[in-house]
Amino acid sequence: MPGIKSILGQTVTKENRPLQAKAIECLGLIAESVGPQRFGADATAAMNLIMSLQASDLPADDPRAPELMQCAVRICKCVGDQFVICLPRVLPPLLKCLDKTKIGMSVTDVEEDDSNTNAADKDAAAAGMSTWVIGIRGVGDKKISLNTAAIDDMHMSITILREYAQVLRGKFLPYVETCAKAIIPLVDFEFFEGVRSTAALTLSEMVRCATEGLRHANKPQTFAMQLLRSCMLTLIRRLEQEMKKGVESDTVACFAESIKLVLEVCYRSGSDDIEHEPTCRPVLSLPKEMLVPMGKLLCECANQSVQRRMGTWSLSITQSTHLYHLHNHSNVTKTRTPTLEHRYDESSARENG
Repeated sequence: MPGIKSILGQTVTKENRPLQAKAIECLGLIAESVGPQRFGADATAAMNLIMSLQASDLPADDPRAPELMQCAVRICKCVGDQFVICLPRVLPPLLKCLDKTKIGMSVTDVEEDDSNTNAADKDAAAAGMSTWVIGIRGVGDKKISLNTAAIDDMHMSITILREYAQVLRGKFLPYVETCAKAIIPLVDFEFFEGVRSTAALTLSEMVRCATEGLRHANKPQTFAMQLLRSCMLTLIRRLEQEMKKGVESDTVACFAESIKLVLEVCYRSGSDDIEHEPTCRPVLSLPKEMLVPMGKLLCECANQSVQRRMGTWSLSITQSTHLYHLHNHSNVTKTRTPTLEHRYDESSARENG
């Protein structure tokens, strides 16, 4: 720790930013490895460091920024509820990354001047943009640009928010509404299935934080019920769209798993125990009007899964049968059946011999 503090205490320059980024990464790894008891003496200093760095508003190209986000969540896992004081500092940069307008997708004509095009592409690549040229029949070549770096940051930010919610649970209640408003629209994110899947899986943690926080504060579950309804409507609608699109089975399974996790939160909403069978009556319940469409959709999802598996098994059986016939045909060809001429020669030899 003294070495890390020394590095992070140096004056920030463009040259030592990568070194400080590695020091921040080491700080988080140490906290996650040694646990709260051994890290307790340095926990306050580490959290103050995180808050001071976040307050400095690091530029987007600063290598310390992503490492700081990862370090913060590792320290949160280590110190638990003590990390609540850092949330006002660490959440705004994460929520900023969830802005879909930063994706900056554009479709333009391909310019004939290669020198200008190459220079523009280099500038775009430096800003995190990726460019593809696609030939469209009857239209011509089109250049598609997309900020893939922003998409990666978005995916990482949702993952970190989910980890905060998993660790802090009821203590995360004051930030649930803001985070949920930013995450729910990303369930429909079209450019990367990883963002859609992670956003869907995060919604159950938001519902859990809401219901536990309200229950601990002895407040009505009105907000939790509203959030539950919004999350379920979004997940059911998106699962139906994914099934109609015929996308990969893993994506469909992820949305079905997200619905299952939300239902499990409702089932266990009467207590904080998430490992054993609940002994308290749930305080959350799914609206009755959702039960029938949700049940039909999940049955259709299960039916498609069975059909895919049966299709895979049928193909495997067909291939095995084909290989079996080829093998037998090969053995028959290798075993030569004696002809009438051969039999005559053998009998003549026996008579003469």
